[in-house]
Amino acid sequence: MLVNVSNPLTPTFDDLSIPGGTSAAEEISKVAPKSTRVVKAFNTAFAAVISQGQVGGQPVDVLIAGDDANAKATLSQLIQDGGLHPVDAGLLRRARQLEHMALLIISMQSKQPKPWMNAFKLVD
Repeated sequence: MLVNVSNPLTPTFDDLSIPGGTSAAEEISKVAPKSTRVVKAFNTAFAAVISQGQVGGQPVDVLIAGDDANAKATLSQLIQDGGLHPVDAGLLRRARQLEHMALLIISMQSKQPKPWMNAFKLVD
């Protein structure tokens, strides 16, 4: 399994560098060996938030996109074992939206007085 955590940002951090209609994770899956199960995860939460493990007193959500159910289940268990909250975002093509979410949170965070400590949280 290959977990893609990257965000394909432009050098000015104000847009994605990947063409519309695809994602970095999808592009990686095209060039990876056929047997590679590519999963997108960890790209919508900052490293400091992930290492802290919580946001607003709740476990950090780790959004996961991938086409292989077993790979997502394995990664979900690893995430849960690490004290975080795995959230299945759907098929690998949902990585497109996850990368856009990351762009949005990076843009918003850069204007905060204590940057890089916020996260999106799915609340019931």
